[in-house]
Amino acid sequence: MKHLILIVSLFITFINIGYSQTDNDKAKAYYLEAVKAYESGNYSKAISNLIEVEKTLGSTNARVLHLKVKAYYAKGDYSNAKASLDQFSNYSDSAAENIKNEVYSYIVKVDTKLKEQRAAIKRQHEKDSIDDVIRRDKALKARQAAIKKAEIDFMNAIDEQLKYAYFSNENEYLWSISYNNKAGFIDQYGNVAIPLDFDYTTNFKQGLAWVKKNGKDGAIDKNGNIVIPFRDYKSVRSFSDNGWALVQLDNGKYQFIDKTGRTVLEPKYKRVWDFTDGLAVVSIPDLDYFGNPDPYSNIYGYIDTSGELAIPMIYSFALSFKDGYAAVTRKEDRKAGFINTAGEIVIPFEYNVTDNFHEGLAAVKLNKSYGFINKQGEIVIPFNFEEAGFFSEGLAAVKKPNGSWGYINKQGEVVIPYKYKYAPNFYRGTTWVTDYREWVGEIDKTGKLISPFRDPFAKN
Repeated sequence: MKHLILIVSLFITFINIGYSQTDNDKAKAYYLEAVKAYESGNYSKAISNLIEVEKTLGSTNARVLHLKVKAYYAKGDYSNAKASLDQFSNYSDSAAENIKNEVYSYIVKVDTKLKEQRAAIKRQHEKDSIDDVIRRDKALKARQAAIKKAEIDFMNAIDEQLKYAYFSNENEYLWSISYNNKAGFIDQYGNVAIPLDFDYTTNFKQGLAWVKKNGKDGAIDKNGNIVIPFRDYKSVRSFSDNGWALVQLDNGKYQFIDKTGRTVLEPKYKRVWDFTDGLAVVSIPDLDYFGNPDPYSNIYGYIDTSGELAIPMIYSFALSFKDGYAAVTRKEDRKAGFINTAGEIVIPFEYNVTDNFHEGLAAVKLNKSYGFINKQGEIVIPFNFEEAGFFSEGLAAVKKPNGSWGYINKQGEVVIPYKYKYAPNFYRGTTWVTDYREWVGEIDKTGKLISPFRDPFAKN
């Protein structure tokens, strides 16, 4: 009965003011929808419809503000509830007079909630640095501004990508994001730190990030300044610890450049990899029986930062150095082992396949099975697996013979059962696995399902 009286009063108010019949009808319809939404507990929808009333009429009125105060308060948006109260106080017509006691009853309640919020914010600020407070406040204001400008989709996209972002000194506490085929960077609070002006971006490393624009690559600093001008590269790699980046020119040749874009080394090899531990893997085609370059077979070696061959090209396969060790395969008998940066054999060539060390252990294949060894060459986990990944966050994906993938710990114990068709390594506590329907789901390190399995090709 109470709401019916409010609605009738609203109708009379609309009739008495001189809007067109069409606008009145639309406004009434929106108001009725707002009342229904409020009564059903959908306060956001109620507010949205009340805003449409104001847009339709080109102004507001006491009844609309009355319901906005109640809806904002119920939603927990006390700042907007107070703003609506302030607007209401400017009305002195009969409609406002009739309901002002009920509206004003919210003044104390809203002020109390705002004080509680300010107290909570103050407590949080005491825990945070001044910079954190500024950034968090900036992020909040940016989100509020985005909502007011109908940019909700963009902010939701940022929030979604923020879930999977990783911030550290190494990447300047910035993360590459993309939206509507444009790319830029956000900070750890969700602020857009570098505008989405690029076609593609890599994350920062060694203070610079590669960006692509109009088909050309260049590098920027954390302030968005162009440090290395845009040009046609066939490919670019992130800057290594020695401050060099490997680029491939459009003619297929490789160069190492410094952080100014100056060429510091031009290796004369068919394929070149990044420098690690002061050495870079290089390869050229092997020679066939007749002494001609074999397009299907390569030999590998390592160069130093002067471009000189530091370790001879005697391997049929070689990985980059990691923590002083590199997994290589000998050309003459296709046996795999490990060398150090001096080219000395540190783990004998007695395996069929070797991978680099990760978290102190390396996956190696002997005959038809995989196991794990330590840096002393000792077998730590027996050769029980058909395939094996590397250890990440204490777990490694392994495949049992003629079976499924699961995860083991460094003691070789099965932590997550064998039941997946594909199982990548863990990153920041979770990984995405594939079941035998080829649906993808996210699990944690106990095997608990975090995100349900879904068909990656299904339409939303």
